[in-house]
Amino acid sequence: MARALLNVEKNIIRASLGNDLISIIDHCEHTHIRVPPNSVIRISTMLSSNDDLLFSTLMDSFAVDMTDKEEENKFELYYHLYSKKLNKRIFITTEIGNEAIHSLTVVFENINWYEREMFDMFGIKFSRHPDLRAIY
Repeated sequence: MARALLNVEKNIIRASLGNDLISIIDHCEHTHIRVPPNSVIRISTMLSSNDDLLFSTLMDSFAVDMTDKEEENKFELYYHLYSKKLNKRIFITTEIGNEAIHSLTVVFENINWYEREMFDMFGIKFSRHPDLRAIY
């Protein structure tokens, strides 16, 4: 059964991110962390290596096209992480426009395929990706 993070776990994240944290909310029994695009690698590294959290498994990553939105950013990126230690899941979300975002392959090698899929389907560019090419 899914469970949101406890306050002590959220406080570890808040202390680590400081001003880079846009929001941290619970939704559908999962915790969602919203960060600016330039903080995704930092928060992912912290979540995967912090001994109290160990969100070291990337379960999924996907993009949502938000072109109906009246704001300048048009995609929301989701990174779904799992901690075997806590038996909990967490989502990192960020918004981007047409600018490139750094590839998360430096933290999670298995995101390679997900990023290639988002590139192929939506044209999202991932800088420093080891093999960014179409797959379909």
